[in-house]
Amino acid sequence: MLQHSSVGDNFSHAMTQRPLLVSRLFSSFALLGVCLLLAASLSAWLATNPFLAQSGSPRFNRFDTLRSVSEGIITRTNQERRQRGLTALIPEERLRRIACAHSRDMLRRDFMRHENPDGELPGDRVAKHHRRLIGGAGENLWSRTGRMAIHPEALADTIITQWMESPPHRKNILRRSFSHLGVCTMRKGDRILGTQVFAQIRAYLETSLPRTAPAGGNLVAPIGQTFPPNATIAKYNFWDPRHEVSVTPPRLFADTLQLPDTTGAVRLQFYVPETNRYRIYRGPEIRLTSPNR
Repeated sequence: MLQHSSVGDNFSHAMTQRPLLVSRLFSSFALLGVCLLLAASLSAWLATNPFLAQSGSPRFNRFDTLRSVSEGIITRTNQERRQRGLTALIPEERLRRIACAHSRDMLRRDFMRHENPDGELPGDRVAKHHRRLIGGAGENLWSRTGRMAIHPEALADTIITQWMESPPHRKNILRRSFSHLGVCTMRKGDRILGTQVFAQIRAYLETSLPRTAPAGGNLVAPIGQTFPPNATIAKYNFWDPRHEVSVTPPRLFADTLQLPDTTGAVRLQFYVPETNRYRIYRGPEIRLTSPNR
């Protein structure tokens, strides 16, 4: 009986252990499944949040354009303007590309200022890369370093709030003469850069001007659209951006422009009559080459 009891105890013990072993087995598999799901979720999250990747990984070192943040900045910028009775700025794709190029350049060459290491200012970049614009330009910059998850609406609100608290940035956002805007927010690793490029566009040329042209030749440059629609371009001349001097006298504007005889970079200037005077607006930059080349 004792043996039976012992056997019985062992049997009973075995019977009670079997479901416990099965239960532990199922628990182990369940825990393993949860861990795998968490690992997959973490991997997916890291894929969209490269700030949390290791600094040596390719994803950490790539450039990511945060389009939703940029769109939020445009919305908030125009909210600030409308609240003060100003017209909303028109988003312009070419200005957005110029903003992205500057953001990428700052991240790539590790600087944070309006003048790049080549000495180019916002107006220079617009003149080089916007081949149809006649007008003026301005720029706002924003930067943050640190690992963070991106919440587009909140980040856009933070950027605009900080700009509005800074007099020079606020002045650009609320400048009455600006009409168009391009925004690009970009990140690389744990650094985010936001760039606003503003423009006071008085006219678009009908077609994009070439980047280079033979010195002393002619250039066909008809006006396509003006702001306001009845604006008149009266005269034009060419300006040397490096020495900041005019290289030709003002001439009456026509669809065909006479290029200077000198070689090098020159920028078009357009004279618009405004209340008994002319206001000068700059256009694209052209590099004049020797006619024999």
